[in-house]
Amino acid sequence: MTKRHPPKVLFGASLAGLAIAFGLALLVAISSGPAPAAEPTGTIRGRISLSAGKPIAIRVKARDAKAGTTYNVFTRKGEYRVPALPPATYEVFISQRGFDSAPQTVTVKPGETLKLDLKATVKPGFDIAEQFLQRDTHTANYSEDKPVVEFDKLYPPGPARDLLLDKCFVCHSTAYHHMKLDREGWDYLVRRMVDRRSLEGEPPRDSYYTRQHFPTKDKDLIVDYLAANFGPDSPDRDVKLDEFVPDEAIVSEALYIEYDVPPQKGQRPRSYHDPFVAPNGEIWANDRANHSLVRIDPMAMDIKKRVVEEHVAPWTETSMHGITIDSVGRVYYADVNGGYLGEYDRRAGKFTRYETTGHMEPPWNVPAGTRTAESAIQIVTDKDDNIWGNLVTSKRIFRLDAKTRKIKAWRLPGAEPNPYGMIVAPDGGIWVPGASNHTMIRFDPKTEKFTEFKTVTQPSGMRRIGVDAQGNIWAAGYTSGVVERLDPKTGAQKTWPMPLKLSTGYDPWPIGDYLWITEATYQTFVRFDPKTGQFVYYPLPMSQPGRNPGVPKMEVGKDGTIWFTYRSLRDRANPMVAFRPTANAGPWESAKLDPLEQMKSAVMATADWLRSALS
Repeated sequence: MTKRHPPKVLFGASLAGLAIAFGLALLVAISSGPAPAAEPTGTIRGRISLSAGKPIAIRVKARDAKAGTTYNVFTRKGEYRVPALPPATYEVFISQRGFDSAPQTVTVKPGETLKLDLKATVKPGFDIAEQFLQRDTHTANYSEDKPVVEFDKLYPPGPARDLLLDKCFVCHSTAYHHMKLDREGWDYLVRRMVDRRSLEGEPPRDSYYTRQHFPTKDKDLIVDYLAANFGPDSPDRDVKLDEFVPDEAIVSEALYIEYDVPPQKGQRPRSYHDPFVAPNGEIWANDRANHSLVRIDPMAMDIKKRVVEEHVAPWTETSMHGITIDSVGRVYYADVNGGYLGEYDRRAGKFTRYETTGHMEPPWNVPAGTRTAESAIQIVTDKDDNIWGNLVTSKRIFRLDAKTRKIKAWRLPGAEPNPYGMIVAPDGGIWVPGASNHTMIRFDPKTEKFTEFKTVTQPSGMRRIGVDAQGNIWAAGYTSGVVERLDPKTGAQKTWPMPLKLSTGYDPWPIGDYLWITEATYQTFVRFDPKTGQFVYYPLPMSQPGRNPGVPKMEVGKDGTIWFTYRSLRDRANPMVAFRPTANAGPWESAKLDPLEQMKSAVMATADWLRSALS
């Protein structure tokens, strides 16, 4: 039996004795409950100072390099607190755009609260007047030196821009002004979207649009507009966004925890797209770079044990997107490159790949590495273990029957709906957003009938949708920046514009009284309260300029933890991230540790130790 020692108490003997006595008085109640073996955690807190600027919602990180875990919090009134830290050695520093901060190393002991003040200096050349001026992140060519101009000046209004907003912004948003191509280059890129069949070397299948619904005159209008405004000699400029000053009274209650997941020997740097929380609480992700399905134990304190299991698909051209798991533990992925449904049967230890357009045999005649035009994006599991998915190119949804293991597909209504996300509603209905024709579409599996609802805002560019407990459908426009709610029973719709201009809503998820949205332009989570109409933007933990981590697809655990990955980050140890919006709530402004708070901390630490000792 491992001998366990009580936590050290770091204040006067009288209070310590009282605390421990109170803890012992709880022994009977504690011993009758569950007995976790975890050590008491600690806290780091203190003040920050900046050489210039305003200390509003400044990002502070505490990193345990040995465990590969980074805790991210935000300041409130110039103070910070990093709670619930496992005993370990941490590097603590300020991580904020435009500032440098030297890491300080401290060791946290069980039940201990450490006081540590931090300083940051403005980086040379950074204009402190732009401290809260968000830069456009839809680019790999980020630069603080580019002048910013209003959207209407950078993208002049007119019929061509209307077409861009209607057809193209749903995927690419404001990426065009960074590309700087001549007319031939723009023509090639646009034809890949609207007339891929005509391009040599491309598969003879349609892509996002077809010539039937995207005539040559519209294609030429867009190409001429892009070549005129964003040619090789066009000036370096960025779109001017709103100042983003976080509401620190709210965002300071949040805690992000980044759990590094390093690649295994011989693997490429990890590149995730979607996470997934299984019904039994397992945390999964699909690694596009290594064509693998990865189960992760975020709580593993040994980083080498963070990957619990990993299964590599045998097809090197596989590009994983959506992920889901059925009730018997089979793991599925949607394949962007070819539109396949991939399955890994953990009991049998083998992969199967389904052709989703109605033929069960995979097209083995397709050479390895060949890119095909079909793309499967999102997959979900219904209550009967059927797997549903969507196909962008052929404008279909499909189902893998849980019993027969056969695929059936249905063509969506409308012109060029291009489905992206997918959900199963409480009544069993299957919903997809028509990302390109700005609709929300319901499919009834029993009647095999579709019902189509136009979004109120046109164009909206809804990429993913969510459903609440009452069956209301929620969406957040990637093009419009407008939140929409649809009551399918009555057809009633309501809208709320997001307050920061050019906001790009991605993944909406109702949790309790709030709607949570991942948002791309400002790289944030957004909390929306339908009762009050209040929006709160929470910055992501990633803050390095020029490194757009990619707006995430989120998953929500039973305890309300929001899980996500950085889908555009390709680091050696791309992390799985837990977001707990209220884990740092409570009064903690004063860095001076008052006796009552110390006693409370010691009582909890002692109680934890007693539980552990009894286990």
